[in-house]
Amino acid sequence: MLAIKDGADELDMVANIGLLKADNYSLVEQEISEIRKNIPYNIVLKVIVESSQLSDIEIIEATKIVKNSGADFIKSSTGFFGGATSKAIKLMYDTANGGIRVKASGVIKSVSDCHAMISAGASRLGCSASVLIMKELLKKN
Repeated sequence: MLAIKDGADELDMVANIGLLKADNYSLVEQEISEIRKNIPYNIVLKVIVESSQLSDIEIIEATKIVKNSGADFIKSSTGFFGGATSKAIKLMYDTANGGIRVKASGVIKSVSDCHAMISAGASRLGCSASVLIMKELLKKN
């Protein structure tokens, strides 16, 4: 709540990867739901699932959990353990079916990476290489 008090209008949280890998989906959903219930609904909640560490089935289940919990976004990665792939983003997007938005993040380093993520269904990108991407765009124009 301190972040909100200090002016944040969006919060990121990381889903419990250990519980996801252990198929303890109900507890993961409960944790996310509790956070959602304890922050104002005008605050955007993004849930990071570390998709590079999950199987396709786990990505699908994680997306369902995030959608059911009341969060606004599922986010592919913190960037510490790999990052977004267009395949994972497509799985999230298709599973979410418009119920939540998808943010691709981690290892997006080029304009073509950006296009691939957007084409797969991401509505937002998290790019630590934003300056390089913008320089690439400027060279093309």
